[in-house]
Amino acid sequence: MKSYSSASLTALFFGWLIATLFYLLCYYVIFRFQESSIYSSLYIVMMCVFSLVFSAIANALFVFPFREYIDKLVASIPKIVFALLLTLYSLIIFIPALSWLTGATLEHPQHRLLFANAAVNGFVYGLIYYSLRKPISQVE
Repeated sequence: MKSYSSASLTALFFGWLIATLFYLLCYYVIFRFQESSIYSSLYIVMMCVFSLVFSAIANALFVFPFREYIDKLVASIPKIVFALLLTLYSLIIFIPALSWLTGATLEHPQHRLLFANAAVNGFVYGLIYYSLRKPISQVE
């Protein structure tokens, strides 16, 4: 994909979608024995909506300005390394931001799940972005 914006938005959307599905599956597995209530359903809906908005803002602030550097990385390192670097980068961004905005801590299981969601989002974003931006002539 030639356009940085198209590749980035596509990777952002699919990263968010897969991370949200991961979150929903893990939330169900971890908390399935607890009584379901309107508050837990509302929490999940709010998390899904706000994670997309927060991912878009983080992409605009912390990824878009470095697009030339990111494209140089795509051309010079393997896909899995790039995805792991973006996972680390997303955790560096999301852990302090989520802790500051929501008071999330690593002691609470739902909050750990939010941080895992950020990691999955970064990893999938890295895989998809790399696949879309890697020039066809450089693919082995």
